[in-house]
This record gives sequence, structure tokens and C-alpha cells, in this order.
Amino acid sequence: MALRRFISRRGMPAELYSDQGTNFWGGEKELREAFAELSPDLKQQLAKQRIAFNFNPPAAPHFAGVWEWEIHSVKTALYTTVIYPETELLSRHPWRHSQVLADHFWSSFIRNYLPCLQTHQKWHVTPADITADSVVMLMDPQLPRSFWPIKHVTKVHPSADGHVRSVNLRIGDREYTRLVVRLVVLPAIPADQDDSGIAPP
Repeated sequence: MALRRFISRRGMPAELYSDQGTNFWGGEKELREAFAELSPDLKQQLAKQRIAFNFNPPAAPHFAGVWEWEIHSVKTALYTTVIYPETELLSRHPWRHSQVLADHFWSSFIRNYLPCLQTHQKWHVTPADITADSVVMLMDPQLPRSFWPIKHVTKVHPSADGHVRSVNLRIGDREYTRLVVRLVVLPAIPADQDDSGIAPP
């Protein structure tokens, strides 16, 4: 129903993106199973929609920067318009109103303006992209650094600009998608050595 309302107002989208929420994964699975049980004629009609559904890599909130910033803008507007509780009306406490406005000004100044004065060093230099079969160390905040596993990259996922920002790693008998910012690229293993130095899956 939400998708129908969106299409009726904004038109048919070509792609849909979402984070790794369990509710989205469950909905995607349920829709896929329901689509498989439809009649061939109905499948053919629905196939004309051609809407591609994509998930962002795990632990990558910056991949959703566009809509997360819109959510931030809405919250900022709400915080600005709802300044004080109903018990502190303007007619009753004008001094309190002035104090609240001053508090909001300094909060916005510290939160929004001061960080802009600091030069951001991140992403000013473009590093080389990870390639398939690279040997990487997977940073896991749940483990001590000496226990971080070492894996091989099985597949890379180039973004629209051609840079690789997520890859597939084989862990056990399954493959998982991980961000390149969570990986440390290690020197390649010489051909005359085996993979005994690689941590077991």
C-alpha cells in the first residue's frame, strides 16, 4: 500500500533501495515467494513494472546519505517549531521563551556550524580499489585485533562511479558482503607457499 501511494504521487520508480533491516528482508522474501506462486499471465503483467530492489551493504549507513539527510532535515524543522512545552506559553513566561531561543541557537551553533570549521581529511585521496582474490584482514570490533580473521576476496561490487566499496568474502561454506572500509588489504601470498597462514573459515 505504501508503494502504491508512492507510485500514484511520484510515478513508477526504476529502483528501490533499503538498508539491512530484518523487516525489509522478510518483506522481500515474502514477496518473492508470493510472486513465484502467481499465474503466468499475472507474472507477465507484473514484469512490465521492472522495479529493481536493492539492499545496501551491512553496516553502511553512509550508503543511504540522501534519504538520511532528508530525515535529518525533517527532524531539524520539528525541533525548531516545537520549542517548549505547553505549560510555558509566551503570554505566561516571555523570559523563558527568550532563554529557550538562546539555548536552541547555541545548540545549533555547536552541532551544525563548529564542525564545518574543521578540515575533513577523509576521502581526499583516492586509494586503489580492492580486486578479486585479494587477501584481506576483516576488522571485527567484537574481537581483539590479533584474532581478526584473514580471508580471500571472492567478488567485488563496483559502484556507479566505478570504485569498489563492497566485496564478497567466503566465510565457512557461505559468502558474505562486507564494506571495504572494514578490510585491511594484506600483501599477496607468494605462489610457492600454501594458504596455511590464512585463518580457517
